[in-house]
Amino acid sequence: LAKFERLLADLERGALGGGCFRACAELDFEALEGGRVNVRANPTLMREFERAVAALVDRCAKGLGTASETGERDLVVGAAALYAFHRRLAPANSEPDAKLYRALWSLQVRAPVVTLGGGRALPWFLADFLAEHAPPPPGVVKKLEPAPGKGVLDARRAACKALDRNFAAEARKLDLRLMAWLARATLRLGRSPRADVALAGAAASVARQAEAALESRGALLLQALALGRAHATLLRSVVALHVSLGEPFPKSILKPLGNVACGAKAVEIFITRTHAAAAHECLS
Repeated sequence: LAKFERLLADLERGALGGGCFRACAELDFEALEGGRVNVRANPTLMREFERAVAALVDRCAKGLGTASETGERDLVVGAAALYAFHRRLAPANSEPDAKLYRALWSLQVRAPVVTLGGGRALPWFLADFLAEHAPPPPGVVKKLEPAPGKGVLDARRAACKALDRNFAAEARKLDLRLMAWLARATLRLGRSPRADVALAGAAASVARQAEAALESRGALLLQALALGRAHATLLRSVVALHVSLGEPFPKSILKPLGNVACGAKAVEIFITRTHAAAAHECLS
């Protein structure tokens, strides 16, 4: 009984009293044994690292290709880099998680190319990065889709052709979303916040009116962010794929390309006129 009471006292001091956090915060990282920290011998760190990478991959998979997509394509680059870093830290004899690798590899089906550098639209390919920095485990190669090597290049060309085929329809969908958003935004963002509060009605309190006005404006700005990113992603993806593969641009997509570029600029100009601070985020 006395031993059990001591264990409860240690638990209260350590976990319940914040002792674990305090010990981590006060740890002297300069006092290292032998001048090195053996990360590879820390299974808890490696396990949590892998779990965090898996959560990031899952977040990318759920957001890519949806109407609310914003920065998921940038997260694909981060997830791949963190996975490669994790594999470098892992012991040489450790077997990588095949399920995690397949999930990461499959992201290129919905994001065949990621453009880096903002307006410079530098192409980045997930399969090429993984092949160089984190090659697939031997037992997983046959289960990967698309298949490494020539299969990846064929899938990339197929994605480019599919994008060409559907580009006019996708551009039209963006036009309709843009027109609907501009109508709502002109009505809500075109007037002052004080007018929003006045139109909310005298029944609600001033604080409630201000909160409702702020929520409606915030929702419109989030929609602008998703809409601007959708225009920029479609435009940069088709350009990056054609340039990297050396494929000519079909005449059928030239006019829709111009419309997408004009749509992206329309979002930027409208937000700049009404909310200058948020304009850069919409197309960056």
